[in-house]
Amino acid sequence: MITSEQARDSAANPEWQTMHGRIQKGHWRLRANDLCMTYSTGKENAEECYQVWRSQKLIEYRRDDVTIAEGELVNK
Repeated sequence: MITSEQARDSAANPEWQTMHGRIQKGHWRLRANDLCMTYSTGKENAEECYQVWRSQKLIEYRRDDVTIAEGELVNK
């Protein structure tokens, strides 16, 4: 869940759960209409940006109108 304090970036909590259920460490931020993520992997950090599309429970990460990943929202 993203709270109002986290609405623009991950400064308050540098961990989040991916759409595949894994916990990621790093930072995310909103840039214009994109969700941009930088993962802490020990290697050189590279920022990845995606458009996030939602249709009912279906979520898609897209880049240049190509679906990169998709998942479904679930209640926990």
